[in-house]
Amino acid sequence: MSRATSFIFFKLIVMKHLPLQHLGVYTFVLSLLLSSCATLSYDHPMPDNSRVLNEIPGEFHGDYVQEDDENSYLEIRGNHFTTSEMTATIGEELELRPFQKYIVVNLREDMGWVVYLAERTGEGHIRLYHIDITEEEVVEKLNSITATEIMLDEEGNLERIKINPTDAEFKQMIESELFEAAEDFIPKAKK
Repeated sequence: MSRATSFIFFKLIVMKHLPLQHLGVYTFVLSLLLSSCATLSYDHPMPDNSRVLNEIPGEFHGDYVQEDDENSYLEIRGNHFTTSEMTATIGEELELRPFQKYIVVNLREDMGWVVYLAERTGEGHIRLYHIDITEEEVVEKLNSITATEIMLDEEGNLERIKINPTDAEFKQMIESELFEAAEDFIPKAKK
């Protein structure tokens, strides 16, 4: 049995049957695992029952820079966006879906989908939200809402948490404030 599989079984058993006096042991193990950089991935784009957009809404179009790093940029046009790190076009690698006041940005990766929430603020900024799974309380709250599959690297560090939430669970994730502001892009000054 692999380390990742062993940990998943350990987690499932511990989370359901751990006597309260041993909760500190579980907390310690979880905090060690969460100390690395890790990804939260989804089995499919979110939310399931929302229409897929063919273009990025016009109010998002423009040129932006990250508020605290002007070398990090975001350009949004028609059906694609470009950042200082990547370009993504709506299609197999990118799906956008409206949900509540957000545009849900679904990016395909090798191991599933990475999901961000995007909104246009009153100041004209574009704010991106994500779930930071390096925080123990966040993982515990996430696990209380939807089933989680934890994957570890060869050294036993948390590499990825994979989830497959229903639309109701996804809504609960948003309402529980699991998504936190990750990046704030401001309109690029015209020269």
